[in-house]
Amino acid sequence: MIKIIAVQDKNEQNRLCGQCGAEFLPDALAYAGYICESADGKFACIAQFSLKSGYAELYNLSPAGDTALNEDAMLLCGRAALYFAYTHGVHEARCAMPVPEWLRLFRAIGFIPDDGGMRCDLKALFNGKCCGDK
Repeated sequence: MIKIIAVQDKNEQNRLCGQCGAEFLPDALAYAGYICESADGKFACIAQFSLKSGYAELYNLSPAGDTALNEDAMLLCGRAALYFAYTHGVHEARCAMPVPEWLRLFRAIGFIPDDGGMRCDLKALFNGKCCGDK
């Protein structure tokens, strides 16, 4: 089972970013993904993002360095960030172009290449039409 949790404590967000080798962004919101093979769950990934004027920016989606890469956890963590934005009235998300080996994952999350980066139509994504399928 995979569990995605909002990270509400900045010290915890900083600690989790450190486990991923990701830059801690204190002004960003964050979700963390856990693989729950036991009661505790093993930290798998973190997504940091923010809501801007008219769009959400996904700054990073980073796997934990001490855990085998779990693309399902990363997909759900990325989608959780996008869904949070959507439920707060945001209809577009953007992110930088990922490294080539991560492009498939970002497309599965719902992003499409656009003008040197990636974007996602959140309204289409959460109304049943995945923009990553184009």
